[in-house]
Amino acid sequence: MKWIGLLIIGLHTFCARPPEVDSHVAEIAREAQQLKAEIAETEECKSGCIFLSAWDFDGTILKGDMAEGLKEGERVVYPGLQQLAVDQGWSRTYRPGSFQKFLADRSVIEEKEGHLAALSMGLKIFRGVPVMRLESLASSHFEKVLSRYYFRSSISILENTKKAGIVPCILSASPHVFARSAAATVGVPRENIYAMETEIVRGFMTDKIVEPVPYAKGKAQRLEMIVENLQKTTGRRVFVVAAFGNSFRSDSYFLKWTLDQKLPRGHALAVMINGGPDAGEFRGLFREVSQIATVSGR
Repeated sequence: MKWIGLLIIGLHTFCARPPEVDSHVAEIAREAQQLKAEIAETEECKSGCIFLSAWDFDGTILKGDMAEGLKEGERVVYPGLQQLAVDQGWSRTYRPGSFQKFLADRSVIEEKEGHLAALSMGLKIFRGVPVMRLESLASSHFEKVLSRYYFRSSISILENTKKAGIVPCILSASPHVFARSAAATVGVPRENIYAMETEIVRGFMTDKIVEPVPYAKGKAQRLEMIVENLQKTTGRRVFVVAAFGNSFRSDSYFLKWTLDQKLPRGHALAVMINGGPDAGEFRGLFREVSQIATVSGR
């Protein structure tokens, strides 16, 4: 009976896939809202507090990856923004039609220097390109294609908690010119979307990456910076009441940071969606669920 109970509330087991988050949407949103309400009554919030939810994007909100696209077997479900930008001539490094060359080069970089270096390469190839051109391309792709592949459950939780006064912020290792272009379709202000970015000079991309990169430990560092900066600029206490990710490799650190906060009351939620079996040192720390359905049913 103990194992059955664990499965029902969505904790990790070795016996079955985590439950579908669809059946836990209301529960998760309600818990976040209740925690906010309880903290709001404490002495720390006598003059008001700010409450946040922290979200990964690719694989957590979006089925697939905004930069790299989505494939099912050998079928391309939708192309990523990196390929679209290269094919439309917005890279000075790779000519239109040479995206496969980019992928081969990136694989070499990842093997030699690691995944973060490969992610950085995917942004640096747009050095010298006008930011507005890439943002225009990305906004159009989100509106016409990518927004159809938002996960239904994640969008429902994000919207329900937002209505309750919990402000969503997004932490993504995808290029900032792409990620911030999701603002209108995902319902999160541009200024609340934090992604891998380069310095911008006179409206043009450079190849100088801004630290910390919101990837793995960098996501936790960036989230801590967000909280500290908000507290300094508003003079109010800031609490992250819920965090959502989909990768033990890249999201566990900011989920754990959320759990490790010293809240005046209760405990924050940390939800791992479609995280898979390779939890490593983070095994059993998070609520684990799975999701498949998108807002368009695709």
